[in-house]
Amino acid sequence: CQHGCGCIKKNPFYSQCGPPKGEKSCSVAIAKASAKKHAIKATGDKDKFSAKDAKKACADQVEKVKKNKEALAKYVKLHDTTHKEYIKLHKIRVEAETMRDRSKKVAEEAKAAADKAKKEITLAQQGADSWADSVREPVSV
Repeated sequence: CQHGCGCIKKNPFYSQCGPPKGEKSCSVAIAKASAKKHAIKATGDKDKFSAKDAKKACADQVEKVKKNKEALAKYVKLHDTTHKEYIKLHKIRVEAETMRDRSKKVAEEAKAAADKAKKEITLAQQGADSWADSVREPVSV
């Protein structure tokens, strides 16, 4: 492309030279201003707009991304370990709750059986007392 023009991508297979966006012709001054604007955006500092500054800012960002990826990998590993422990403890908790529920049901059944036995014992005692009264000889006074 001639100076002041840029390569404009039309699709993955075709691109052509053309003026900067919004312009009718190629302009070195507009291209420099656009490059300066993008360099300032890349560096985050209005006083740093050279290609060297932009490359350094890019390298700094690459290093920052690398460190963040390493930290992310560390936290993903920690999460996975913690999650496995949680699953294990959750399984134990579910088993304990199931045992508690079974135990509660057995206790309720045992109480119901004890109450029923108590009633049957009372009825049997009343029947025995009634029989004993009926077979006892009257006492004369």
